[in-house]
Amino acid sequence: MGAFAKRRCCVHRWSTRDGLVGVLKIAARHPGQLKPFDAELVEHFRSQAAIAIQNLHRTESLRARVVTAERKHAMADLARSVSHDLNNALGAMLPLIQQMQADVRDDRSRRRCSPRISSTCRSRSRSAAGSSEAC
Repeated sequence: MGAFAKRRCCVHRWSTRDGLVGVLKIAARHPGQLKPFDAELVEHFRSQAAIAIQNLHRTESLRARVVTAERKHAMADLARSVSHDLNNALGAMLPLIQQMQADVRDDRSRRRCSPRISSTCRSRSRSAAGSSEAC
């Protein structure tokens, strides 16, 4: 009782088997307000409080990982959507390019334009990933 008669604060380590969680400091306004009962009470709940704090840290960590995963998923959806829209635009142009290739009449123009048109059609077919259209 003599040690507690002069005490204004009580400090306890909060730890689990994984390591130190934190330090709890209980302070009184006036000397002698902390009694042995206060120390026993803190000691009794110390392990449960440390586990609760550790669980809170794990929960926050999992929430951060979920948010990161959701961001990545949203970016993948956006990229997929942009790719699909771009592929649709290119797919609309492909029949026009094929028609232009068929409309070229003179041999000189056909020799000059045909490799370019064929190259465009091949690159469009590769980007379509499974499209059955070919030039």
